[in-house]
Amino acid sequence: MFDLGWSELLIVAAIAVIIVGPKEMPRVVRSVTGGVRKVREMAFDFQSSMEDIANDADIKKIKDEMLNSELNLQTILDEQLGDAEDIKKLGQDFDKDINKSLDDMAKETSADKPASKKSKTKKARVKKSVIKKARVKKSVIKKLAVKKS
Repeated sequence: MFDLGWSELLIVAAIAVIIVGPKEMPRVVRSVTGGVRKVREMAFDFQSSMEDIANDADIKKIKDEMLNSELNLQTILDEQLGDAEDIKKLGQDFDKDINKSLDDMAKETSADKPASKKSKTKKARVKKSVIKKARVKKSVIKKLAVKKS
């Protein structure tokens, strides 16, 4: 700490014996070591209080960062839920369109019991168009789902 070697300590001890005297030396050594001990305790208390202050500041910073990230996560979740609702609505619309087309086909089939060649080709065209619409809507829904995730 003070960069004193053994030779310097020996000189300091010899001067102390000359100044204080051999009879008073043990009492002086005890009081000096007690004073050094108190100074060390005060330094340790000061250091630990500074570390506590630094830790409190770090904890506050970490807490603020966590709150900000929680708000960001909530925003992302809200956006994703909105996107999921849109996809769900598209799927419901898709189901309605298919069911309507199938109902129309069933009505046409029941109305045209004696099936002619024209009605068969018309039914085939309607069926192909329903299938084509279904494929297009399905691909749009998939693209939206991939884009949102």
